[in-house]
Amino acid sequence: MSMNQAGLKAFADRHSLTLVHVDQGRAQTVNAGEPPPASLLSAIERGYQHVRAAGWAALSLGHDQLWLALSPATINANDETASLRKQLRWMDQNDRLTGLMTRDALTNALAAEVANGQHLCIYARIQDFRDVDAIQGTRAADMVLQALGGRLEMHCAEHGAHACRINADAFVVVMPLSTDPDTAAAILEQELTQPIALEFGTIRMRFAIGMAMSPDHGPALEHLIRHAELASRDAVTRGQSRVLFNADIERAHLRSRAIAKGALQAFTRGELSVHYQLQVPLAGGHAAAEALIRWNHPTLGAVSPIEFLPVFEAQGLMNRLTEFVLETGLRDWGAKETLGMNLSINLPPALIDQTMAHAIADRCLRHQFPMSRLILEITEQQLPTDPDKLDSLHWLQQQGVQIAIDDFGVGQSCLARLSQIHFNELKIDRSLIMKLDDNASQGAVIRSIVALAKSLGMNVVAEGVETEAQYAALAKLECDRIQGFYTARPQPFQELRSRLMH
Repeated sequence: MSMNQAGLKAFADRHSLTLVHVDQGRAQTVNAGEPPPASLLSAIERGYQHVRAAGWAALSLGHDQLWLALSPATINANDETASLRKQLRWMDQNDRLTGLMTRDALTNALAAEVANGQHLCIYARIQDFRDVDAIQGTRAADMVLQALGGRLEMHCAEHGAHACRINADAFVVVMPLSTDPDTAAAILEQELTQPIALEFGTIRMRFAIGMAMSPDHGPALEHLIRHAELASRDAVTRGQSRVLFNADIERAHLRSRAIAKGALQAFTRGELSVHYQLQVPLAGGHAAAEALIRWNHPTLGAVSPIEFLPVFEAQGLMNRLTEFVLETGLRDWGAKETLGMNLSINLPPALIDQTMAHAIADRCLRHQFPMSRLILEITEQQLPTDPDKLDSLHWLQQQGVQIAIDDFGVGQSCLARLSQIHFNELKIDRSLIMKLDDNASQGAVIRSIVALAKSLGMNVVAEGVETEAQYAALAKLECDRIQGFYTARPQPFQELRSRLMH
């Protein structure tokens, strides 16, 4: 049920009226009001705008196939019916909470005007509205919206603009283009971000504002609203308060949409593959290779994991993706092909349970891969605390699997957690390694991390090694293995195997 339908239903309930909705040609009551006679419902289904039957009357609300059915007791006088019709028309065209226009009302009022002139569309999204609702409650959130609605009405009156509440936490303002877009948006932003008085004190809201102009960014108002919304999203991504729509934003949106649309199909169309990046030992010991997922999209080409992994996670595909990497990696590096190397695979903590643990053991057995050569990596920021997950990790370690803490040094490290999980390996994040070239004190930081890991019985791997100077420094600091472009880029299995055999 839309926000307008909910408002109309509440109005009908309050006045003991009956709301009727026509769906696929059939009229049905929406609320618990007095049921109208079948003859009235039949007349409504035939599509008449105003009908009477058995002493009842029905008024078409002209929106969402909604009708208001009036019983004989309700129809007392023409002026009362006219007043009711006026209230309903207002509710149909205005947001019940803020009093601003609805999106449909704004579009109907300005579509022709925007198509024949130069206009600016501003999409203003409240950045921290959910925090207000969650922390201060619904009443405080409603007060914020009402205050912002009042400010927008004043702004519109002063600048010849129109405004609507487009969704729960965003507004759209449309005005004639009479000045620089950013200047107009900055004035609006300054008004909206003034302190708002609430029962517990005052609060300032932050906004992500997107702008689009006609005819440059589209001839129709719906185009402007969509493009201004995309610019607002881009403002959030960039950490800016105002962004003007441009072609790059549209291309990025189309790319994101193609990635989201193709995520599930990537499995069935064979677009996913696993590459391996070599981890080179510095002072003896086993070499290793980290399994890295790759996606070759049919139209976009190679898509970065930074782009597609959040999409896969949002669509609930991480379990399937992890199983794909495990199956491919263990098949590639089976008993006849291990060459004495360890295989390192990332394991999302959300997937850790006894079922996953036993599935990993079964896969190792099926592919004749020694479990002692499997390393499962868990990022520092996502270390599990659930006892069942910890038990599953301990069970895997008892079977010989090694557990590594990944991206160490970028999260909030906790020594108690390190001893709780008993990691076998620690991977220093690339952001710390990069600083070795131009920060003399960084060596001391790396040395302390290595000493900590060694004292807890862990091997140490340095990620993101790209220069000879970094390589030399890490060798002196007694890292066990290094991983990065300096020694090897990620490669398909056959290419890496050929390199290792020669």
